[in-house]
Formats: sequence, C-alpha cells, structure tokens
Amino acid sequence: MRFLRAAETRRADMDLTPMIDVTLQLIIFFMFTTQFAQSITSPIDLPEVPGETRQAPAGAEVVIDVTGGGVYIVDGKEVDLEWCLQAIAMEFRREDQKPPTVLVRADRAAPAVHINRLAQGLTEIGVKAWRLGAAGDGGAR
Repeated sequence: MRFLRAAETRRADMDLTPMIDVTLQLIIFFMFTTQFAQSITSPIDLPEVPGETRQAPAGAEVVIDVTGGGVYIVDGKEVDLEWCLQAIAMEFRREDQKPPTVLVRADRAAPAVHINRLAQGLTEIGVKAWRLGAAGDGGAR
C-alpha cells in the first residue's frame, strides 16, 4: 500500500466556464424579456394633465389603449369592444385571485364616444373603478 505524501496530494480543480456561460445567458434572457414587455404598450399621445404620481399597482393590471381612430388595443392586438369587455369580465369573475385594475390610455385625438362606450361597458360588467392614463401621472408609458 502506497501512502501519498503532502507534496503529492491532488488538487480538485473546478471549471467555472459553464457557470459563467449560464449566468450570462440568464442576464441576456431577462434583458430581452424586459424590452419585449415594454414594447407591448402602443405609443399613444396621452393628454398632458396633472394626475396622481403613484406608480402602477402591485397586482395585475389590464391596459386598454384607445387610439385616435377609436380602435381598442389590448396587449398589442386590435380588438373590438365586445371582446375587450368579455375578457375583462372573465378576469373579474375569477375567484382564485384579486381582480385586476383597469387602466384606460386614450389618445388625445380619440373621439369621446369610444371612451364613453368603454366606460359604460365597464360599468355594466361590474368594474367599480378604473384609471384614465395621462402624461402627467403614473399611468403614462
């Protein structure tokens, strides 16, 4: 039987290259997903009025954009008013979570009739409170 002397002991080397590769890939992934989440909101010319300065609520939020031509946009897709209201009604009926807050971002040139129809529809499905985004408040994006 042969015993190793102190000078002959083997060192355990650890290669950190795979760990660094995975870390950099995770950083790149999170950077891209953050950019995609910000690009979902459509550019809208919001009215510039002073509003509340608090940021968006911590819970879920449904953002409805109303363009200057009266088109409703939810999650970057053009939808009609009925589909929009049905989707929000389903979210409010879910019992497993707190109901989302509704943020309406209306273009400055949007006809009031489209915003009024949306407001009436939200009232009919049971939405008691919703926010109207402006360039001076936390709802501007």
